[in-house]
Amino acid sequence: LHRGSAISTIAIIAGQKWPWLASRVLGVGGSAIAAWAYLERRRSPCPAASWYEDGSTGEGRRVGARGASIGLLRPSILLAAASLLLHVLANGRYGFFRDELYFIVCGDRPDWGYVDQPPIVPLLASWAHALSGDFLWGFRLLPALVMSATVAASAEFARLIGGGRFAQWLAGLCVLVGPIFLLMGGLFFTDMFQALTWLGLAFALVRLEQTGDERWWLAFGAIAGFSLET
Repeated sequence: LHRGSAISTIAIIAGQKWPWLASRVLGVGGSAIAAWAYLERRRSPCPAASWYEDGSTGEGRRVGARGASIGLLRPSILLAAASLLLHVLANGRYGFFRDELYFIVCGDRPDWGYVDQPPIVPLLASWAHALSGDFLWGFRLLPALVMSATVAASAEFARLIGGGRFAQWLAGLCVLVGPIFLLMGGLFFTDMFQALTWLGLAFALVRLEQTGDERWWLAFGAIAGFSLET
């Protein structure tokens, strides 16, 4: 397991043991950890040509033990499918949580913000309830999809910073079975986007360092803005 991949995985596991720190581990410190891990990789004695087919630091496909898996057998795809199946089976078995009802009512009265949350999640909750009514599986479909994307992104991020198949499976599984993440995928509430958006920020920073393309700051700003409004 590559050191950079291990660092990211440890950060994720720490969030499981201390749920109240999960958003901080993946959030405020997540981007810094990702950037530091990649810089550590750049300082290793392994030549760049062993990472990329074209010998560059930012373009081309990874080869060797850290090569990308092909097609539907990629860990990210399989783990995302498992996450979605798990939530499809479980999300309709628990009645409306009080916060979900609160978000529906707030979203029915759109505003730029509320006393205790930004506007996007209440608005989405209102739309989901308008479409699905009291059909809980339909109402909670969006959290299930978001968490499936988070599981996939965790595995892909491990690959991005040099992790092989083992690192990808480990990172994705930690998110798939972590209690705090199971909760995020099972209820319609304001934390459901947080892990995914912070991973997106870390991805943008790593790609910025890999390619030197400052347009990645635009992606960083868009993701951060969306996250702050959820």
